[in-house]
Amino acid sequence: MSNKMMYELQQDLHIKDKVLKAGDIVEAKAIPKVSLSWLLEQGIIIKVDKNYKEKKLQELKKQEEE
Repeated sequence: MSNKMMYELQQDLHIKDKVLKAGDIVEAKAIPKVSLSWLLEQGIIIKVDKNYKEKKLQELKKQEEE
């Protein structure tokens, strides 16, 4: 498993000639470093970490129970 920092996009991002789609999980290198902190503060991207993974697992478990 990779130790690279990953982020989930909450909305589409247009970076240079690429469009990163909402819902995609991308490596930090796909997002300009100068923009990372602002995008995190605005909730446009979410850091994929242990808490994020636990929350997603809980959501999936809840969906399966319904």
